[in-house]
Amino acid sequence: MLSVFTNTSALNINRALMSSNQALDSVFKRLSSGFRINSASDDAAGLQISSRLTSQINGLDQATRNAQDAISVSQVADGAIGEVTNLVQRMRQLAIQAQNGIYTDNDRLALDKEFQALKQEIDRVANTTTFAGNTLTRGDYEGNFLVGANGDSDEYITITDLDIRSQRLGFYGWATRETFTGFRTQFDNPNKSNTGFIKEQALLGPGGSINGVTIPNGLDFNGFVNFVQALPGADITVDGPVKLRSNINTTNPANIPDFITINGTEIRFDDIVPHDPLSAQSESEYLYFEIKNRIQSGLPANVSANFNDSTRLVAFSGPDKNTLTINGTGLMMSAITDGAYIPSTFITTDTAFSVSMAGNTPLRFNGIAKDNNLEGLISSTNPLTINGVDFTDNFTSSAQLINAINSADYPANNSPVTARALNSVSFRTSFLPSELSNAVNFSINGQDIDLTSIQEYNPLIHPQEEAAYYRTNVINQLNTQLSGSGVSAQLSLGGNALSLTLVSSGDVAISGPNAGVFFPELKPGIYIPRIELRSFGDGFTNLEVSSNNASQLGFVLEDRVEAIISRMDISTFESAALSVQSIDVGLSQLGFQQSSIGAIENRLASTIRNITNTSENVSTARSRIRDTDFAKETAELTRLQIVTQAASSLLSQANLRPNQVLSLLTR
Repeated sequence: MLSVFTNTSALNINRALMSSNQALDSVFKRLSSGFRINSASDDAAGLQISSRLTSQINGLDQATRNAQDAISVSQVADGAIGEVTNLVQRMRQLAIQAQNGIYTDNDRLALDKEFQALKQEIDRVANTTTFAGNTLTRGDYEGNFLVGANGDSDEYITITDLDIRSQRLGFYGWATRETFTGFRTQFDNPNKSNTGFIKEQALLGPGGSINGVTIPNGLDFNGFVNFVQALPGADITVDGPVKLRSNINTTNPANIPDFITINGTEIRFDDIVPHDPLSAQSESEYLYFEIKNRIQSGLPANVSANFNDSTRLVAFSGPDKNTLTINGTGLMMSAITDGAYIPSTFITTDTAFSVSMAGNTPLRFNGIAKDNNLEGLISSTNPLTINGVDFTDNFTSSAQLINAINSADYPANNSPVTARALNSVSFRTSFLPSELSNAVNFSINGQDIDLTSIQEYNPLIHPQEEAAYYRTNVINQLNTQLSGSGVSAQLSLGGNALSLTLVSSGDVAISGPNAGVFFPELKPGIYIPRIELRSFGDGFTNLEVSSNNASQLGFVLEDRVEAIISRMDISTFESAALSVQSIDVGLSQLGFQQSSIGAIENRLASTIRNITNTSENVSTARSRIRDTDFAKETAELTRLQIVTQAASSLLSQANLRPNQVLSLLTR
């Protein structure tokens, strides 16, 4: 239809031309900017994805730089650790050199000067190794490096626990003490007789202390008893009369003294009628019986004497729980030297027991019942805490305790601890012949004990000295009854006292109503060996033990050995030997730190490769979404330009169509 008012063709062509121009504008933007998406209207979802990918790419690029900085830090630390390792190796060489038998103490002191200088250099390196103002190797550096684009917790690599100071290299050791339930005042006579009784003069020696309290000089026996009883939580038991024995030697009349005194009573021999050569008796026999008769008739009321005529042995028994003083015996009774002899005593206190003696005093304290009674010492209310771990089980054996210590998971700020039994269980106990009837109704490691078949000692029929008689019979009976229990009874060191030593490869369990009667120190419980703790970490070393019952368990702070390099020296043969042990542990710790740094360096190199690969792939993905495809867009540009030109030409022609009405009107 030909119309003047509405040019439909022109309108259609104009609309198509506008569309082509808009499309051409978009192509121009893409080609000029290089981006397919220049605004949200181009591709809203694509723009959002592209933005996230851009954040990831930027984050990955920065993470690469972070990782490269971390490698730089680790390389600096690696170099410092390597140099300290060289220093420690030299120290080890010096420590071994100091254990050369041809070296004098002055030679070792000369070596120790270099040893100490090397320690100072170790600490100087540890305290001055820095990177960008951060000190790396003194234990306080913690470098967290984000090596990912998102900041997730698993995208961090941490460089920390680098501590090469000398006080952090080495190990700690702690061995429990042999604890004592008490001490018995005994010693062995050099002639191996009259064992168990010491002279009162022994208490007059210089110095000495019990639980840190000095024993006053000049005490007599009663004064000593009063002194012990006055100690806090202490008690003393006096064990019966003094018993002294000796042969009476009458082969030479010149050896017979004019008199002897027993507890102040004088017994004279200078008025004995000379022997009649015509008598049937020999002179020696005659004199023996004269001496015997005078002793029997002249003894104080509280002293007794038993004689064995066949062996010419006399056995004196003093007042109950008091001194027996004999003077003047000379060569006639050579086994008894002049002096006031005191009964055996047993001393106990409520806390750990310690005795020290100074000077040349002959007083000796024989420790009783060593090794630790585990029973009841560890519980939930009285835990044993080792390096931050609480042990609360009611352990019934040393193996349980040791296994618990070795398998514990120690906190990161404490080094792990290992434990081992130092020795077999071995403790000394006395026994009381007066309680022989009660040597029954108790058990050792499940074996019932009954010693009541042992006969009471009689000096007239038993040739042995009393202590030796009881000790031999008790040990023999115990070993027979303990067969298969893992426990054996042995002779105690120092011999003739009324005591023995129980030895076991494992623990010793004591139970029963009569435990602690015949053997007063053999209290019910589980006796365990000494335990040694050793602790060292890969980069940190400490050893802390705490318990309300620490002393009963044998842990005494002064026994803790700090075998760390900072405390080592090589001035003596022994200290040089310990230094080698400490240095070997230190080298292991340095090696662990250096290998950890090397592992981190390799990890960071791998991380960088992965990050750059990820960044490359993500950039490619973003390019596909955001970037202009120039081949496609130039083809589209050509098409749109042709279409636009065609539309423009047609539009001009369409605009001329209304003029055709005029041609119709002029005809």
